[in-house]
Amino acid sequence: MNTQTITRGIASHLPALVFALVTLLTGLASISAYGPLTIPDPDIHVYASYALATGQIGQNIRTMDDGAGNQVHIQYVRMPSNLRQAPLDNKTVGNILDPVNHENDERFKQWNKLTMADVGSGLKASRANQYSPLSFIPQAVGIGLARATGASMWNQLQVGRISSLLVYCMLGVISVVLVRRLGWLMTVILANPVSVFVASSLSADTLTNTVAALTIALAVKLGVCEKRSTLLIVGLSVCLALLVPLKLCYMPLALLPLALETIRLRDRLLITVIPTAVGIILMCWWSLSYGRIAATVNMSETKKHLVDHPIHDILRSLVGGWNNVWRVLAGHGIMTAAILVILTAFVLTTRKMSFDRKRICVVIAAAILSTTAIAGMLIITWAKPTLPWGVAPFGFQERYLLPLLPLLVFTTKPETSLSK
Repeated sequence: MNTQTITRGIASHLPALVFALVTLLTGLASISAYGPLTIPDPDIHVYASYALATGQIGQNIRTMDDGAGNQVHIQYVRMPSNLRQAPLDNKTVGNILDPVNHENDERFKQWNKLTMADVGSGLKASRANQYSPLSFIPQAVGIGLARATGASMWNQLQVGRISSLLVYCMLGVISVVLVRRLGWLMTVILANPVSVFVASSLSADTLTNTVAALTIALAVKLGVCEKRSTLLIVGLSVCLALLVPLKLCYMPLALLPLALETIRLRDRLLITVIPTAVGIILMCWWSLSYGRIAATVNMSETKKHLVDHPIHDILRSLVGGWNNVWRVLAGHGIMTAAILVILTAFVLTTRKMSFDRKRICVVIAAAILSTTAIAGMLIITWAKPTLPWGVAPFGFQERYLLPLLPLLVFTTKPETSLSK
């Protein structure tokens, strides 16, 4: 192998190398600067990661009234005293990253408590069963390995974060490599600081974001194959089946195979329908048996309102989703900056490429349906049903947009952008 061949090989994989380097450096910096309990909804993600690592999934679940008139499954997680008593720092990612981090008092408080000796374990009511345990596998593996070495609770949670970051980095590299000439665009999308902070935390969104990116990358790769690739079809099907139990709102990404003209229509329909059905079955099994939905309103009343006033609630979900996207961009400078950089990379990367109308239509449909579904879930669980349909639902966060950003990669024509 001569020097020219090696140089060409490095150049072809340069986006993946840059992505890995930037993601690891930025992620490790976040792990160093912020405590493991500084995260959106730590009572879900931290406790669920620990519950899975200690084999408590499906245990200590009691059906109780949540205070809003809903009968829900509440999980009591058995944990040591230092974790039970550690202060939770519940903030959105934008609020965490916006301030200049000179001295992080919350990190010191968490370190002080999590490094104390355990004086007795006990049960603590949590929302650890709100998401499928699939979402916490990377974090739980790290926590479990650290537990086996007798590490402190602080180090257990920190190793869980490192494990999550490594999984994000690995699947992200695969996604960057799969899209080939669009690798730089995928690199900018996945290495943005909001996504990397989530990846370096114990959040369930880490796996959701990577599976969504991998789904889109596999669809791009499948769209340029001259021959039927069973491996790519199976990979895409598995990703689509996982997306539903990871987070139902991103199920519309299953529309992507419909735009792949390199595959027969029957196969496109099968790739869309079968994985989605499998994912729905997995989600329903978990939700009905063990899962819970956190709500501040009576969901029976909101669902009844949806049946009685479908136009009102559908309009509210549609307009609310659109309004919430604008509010995220207006309220969080770091997310706005990230999207501006991504759009700049999109323009520069695709300036000599042409676009596929069918793919653009599918991308727009998937984005609108996903944001509408997110707003709809917030309306059902967090909002009074009688509010005017122009009122945007409360609770939308910038991290909900992260799985949709890689859709930009799917818009170009494969014969002009990704051909050999």
